[in-house]
Amino acid sequence: MIASTSRLTHLIMNLVPIYGAIFWGWTPFSVVLVYWLESLGIVGTTSVKLLISKGDGNRTINIWQSLFYAIKHTALLLFYLIFIFVFLGIVLESLTERKSNIVQFLFFMDPSFRNSMLLFFLIKVGYFYVVYVRQKIYLTTKISELKKAIFPRIITIHLVIILGFFAAFGMTVLFEQNLVDVVFAVVFVSIKSIVDFFTIKSSDGDV
Repeated sequence: MIASTSRLTHLIMNLVPIYGAIFWGWTPFSVVLVYWLESLGIVGTTSVKLLISKGDGNRTINIWQSLFYAIKHTALLLFYLIFIFVFLGIVLESLTERKSNIVQFLFFMDPSFRNSMLLFFLIKVGYFYVVYVRQKIYLTTKISELKKAIFPRIITIHLVIILGFFAAFGMTVLFEQNLVDVVFAVVFVSIKSIVDFFTIKSSDGDV
């Protein structure tokens, strides 16, 4: 039941980048940035879960595991952000002679992007409280179960950076510029939705 609710939540959230590409001028960079921010949110919630989980019964281990997990995976995601910024931001937009301001998305200056991310954040926090805290799942959750949460994301983000750049650039050859963003968003979100469907399998339904 929890996993089904999470899949539905992710599906609804996944539709926002498509809407953004159609009506708000979101680019391939901003669409992938949404995924990156969602991954960062998962690192954050997983770190909190590691801190408050009581399945292993050792508070000291929980603190160190939470801290190490947060530092390790945040650093890794920041490393990926550099590649996303360079390849899907600077390089792609220079090759396609675009004039969109990627800084507006990166620093939440674009109103539609900022408001969407705020909504996503509130949904995630609410879901975390209702499912994980209120239902007291943290009382039985073990560290080994939580540390696997980000692995599917790391593998997928590898593919996103490599394939996303070539796919977005290739689409500029096949489609008009105003259609590239929409087509990229549809293809990317479709693949992401499939990945979400099969990777949301932990006890609290989150990935």
